[in-house]
Amino acid sequence: MLDSLPDACGHFLAQATANEAQEKAWEWLDLVRNLITQVPRNVWILIIVVGVTWIVLRKIWSSVWRRIRLSRPPRIHPALQRYNVDRAEVQRKQRELAAGIVATSTSNRLAGYRLVRQVEAVFVEGFASPEDALVALKASAVERGANAILNVRTEHTAAGRCTASGDAVIVSPLPVASVRASGAAREAE
Repeated sequence: MLDSLPDACGHFLAQATANEAQEKAWEWLDLVRNLITQVPRNVWILIIVVGVTWIVLRKIWSSVWRRIRLSRPPRIHPALQRYNVDRAEVQRKQRELAAGIVATSTSNRLAGYRLVRQVEAVFVEGFASPEDALVALKASAVERGANAILNVRTEHTAAGRCTASGDAVIVSPLPVASVRASGAAREAE
């Protein structure tokens, strides 16, 4: 009998706590019901109309503000300005610069030209096609003062982009007489 006493007390306390919580909930519901019934019906209609009007006006304002924002040019954060470039303009400038290259070669020799000076090795990456990479490589070589590129290599990266590399050099054309003489000497052999 004594063993079942604590269980009975715990059950009674739990039931009393649940009953108190229910009573408090009913008290709150009665309070809300009294507030609603005390406010005239016209005031409730006014509150609902004002609420709906506020929601509609907010929606209209957000759509108007969105149109205004979209009509303006985008504002780019100063730290990201270097990435905000016109790709077509960059490609046009690269093609203009690439015209300064008189010859390219995949080997370390260039037929019909004499090597005057090696400028430096050039490397470009991240282009969609090998042709674009070669144009960028030529433009990079011209920017460094070269007029030819030797040892030209193009590769596709694992990310699907293209890279190009080579040696930027300054060359001058060989005189026509020495080209003919070297050609005749080769034919004689």
